[in-house]
Amino acid sequence: IPPQQYLRSYVFFTDPTYSETNLVVVRAKTPNGFADVSLDCTLARARLATPLLPPDAAL
Repeated sequence: IPPQQYLRSYVFFTDPTYSETNLVVVRAKTPNGFADVSLDCTLARARLATPLLPPDAAL
């Protein structure tokens, strides 16, 4: 999706019968850098396997 089409928020649904669900968050870089991302999980605990990094970060 081109950055111009990004929405301010998204809702994701997962299937609890799967033992693992992965979500990748990509942020657009603004003139002020990368905006914070807020993740809220309902009825489950979320564990980030990898910290949120800008897409151009060196790993």
